[in-house]
Amino acid sequence: MKRIILVFALLPYLAWANEKTLDISIVQLLADPSTYEGKRVAVSGFLKMEFEGNAIYLHEDDYKNQIYKNGFWVRSGSEISPSLYDARDGYARVEGRFTTQRKGHFGLWSGTIEEIDRVILLPIERESKPIEIPTNGYKNK
Repeated sequence: MKRIILVFALLPYLAWANEKTLDISIVQLLADPSTYEGKRVAVSGFLKMEFEGNAIYLHEDDYKNQIYKNGFWVRSGSEISPSLYDARDGYARVEGRFTTQRKGHFGLWSGTIEEIDRVILLPIERESKPIEIPTNGYKNK
């Protein structure tokens, strides 16, 4: 009898542990949030961790220009918060459960990624030299 009770007690955990995480872009999540409602997702973008503003954005410029709708509130459990705050500002991959039922502080964002179980910082290298664009012989007069 104890084994049966134990099996039923573990069923929700086993279902969650086997749930597939969908590897999608923030653009897909912004364009069709209802498809991903309640599902585990992995997205990459500019992660900003600050008081009342924890979010992942499509691009760093969205954060700098306060385009909140191009991002998602990041809500973590206390067990992962220290590693999230180590990330601070930079590009990262965040894995968690997506919902549009919560939209962060004052409802500014397009949804929330919560129950986060993984954050991977992404190395970004930037070139300091300008990019030359060919003009095909055209000269501005």
